[in-house]
Amino acid sequence: ERLDTEYCLSREKMAKKSKEIIVPVSNFCLIKHISGDGDGNLNLVGTLIQHVFDTEKSALRSAEEPSFKYRFNDLTSDDSTVQSRRLEDFREEKNATKETFQMVAPLEVDVVFDKFPFKIVTASLLIELSTTFDDEHGERLRPDILLATEDRRNNIA
Repeated sequence: ERLDTEYCLSREKMAKKSKEIIVPVSNFCLIKHISGDGDGNLNLVGTLIQHVFDTEKSALRSAEEPSFKYRFNDLTSDDSTVQSRRLEDFREEKNATKETFQMVAPLEVDVVFDKFPFKIVTASLLIELSTTFDDEHGERLRPDILLATEDRRNNIA
């Protein structure tokens, strides 16, 4: 337990010392369908398209995976929830990348009404992008999500 505490404290000090770089990111979500497992658990199946801009300002300019990791409902995603499908690398020409991901994300389900024979539930999903630390350059890369404000339908389909 003491090692864990020391590791957390050293990581915290490193985060305070590191240079914070704000990276503009556009994220588009395409919803395909909702699937259930029979036990009341629901998953959202879809595609995520992440555009990362201004890659020349940070360690993303040479990274093998120049995208930010996802979190769903405050849980870190893994290979069972998000898989990279395609990476278009425009770092040389436009200082940007476009990566397409397949997503199977667990939905948070709340029962609103449950009187036989009727049952009404709501399902929600919180999608976040994680901050990344580049230990080699001492940079903290923080995604700044760009959203369509005039027509919110341009953020999800």
